[in-house]
Amino acid sequence: MKVFLTKKQYNTILKCIAVWDWVYWIMWDMVDEKYKKDSDEIDELQNYLLWFYKDFWVDKKFIEVFEKKNYFSDEYMEKIIEDMDNYWEMEFWDKLSKRLAILELEKEYWEENLEELDRDEFLEKMFEKRDELDREFQENWLKNFKLIKNSLCK
Repeated sequence: MKVFLTKKQYNTILKCIAVWDWVYWIMWDMVDEKYKKDSDEIDELQNYLLWFYKDFWVDKKFIEVFEKKNYFSDEYMEKIIEDMDNYWEMEFWDKLSKRLAILELEKEYWEENLEELDRDEFLEKMFEKRDELDREFQENWLKNFKLIKNSLCK
């Protein structure tokens, strides 16, 4: 099979592989050993694709060779990690506001009444609450956020 790529397409694939590899490496290193096989397969694909960097005029400073395998350099990975940090930041605030919105709805509707809402109505109310929380976080960060210990949780 032959695949013809432009320089831009090749570099886009390299960026996708770098992100993909970074995520799966963290998953097997910090979450579960079951991700190791996927991480190894991604490493193999990355190594294979990086052998063609000269054909696509990729700057050699972005490639390192270690034990006869090609890897992205620390300089290249710094940008990927910066992008991923921005993603994780966005993901954190999104999950926090969504979970707090659901807690607000549970408090407002009681859990059994919340289950009676149809899916669309629940989602509409949840997104309204989430949008309120997002605005609050954007305006005040966590200044107005307090954790209150529930005496029942002892």
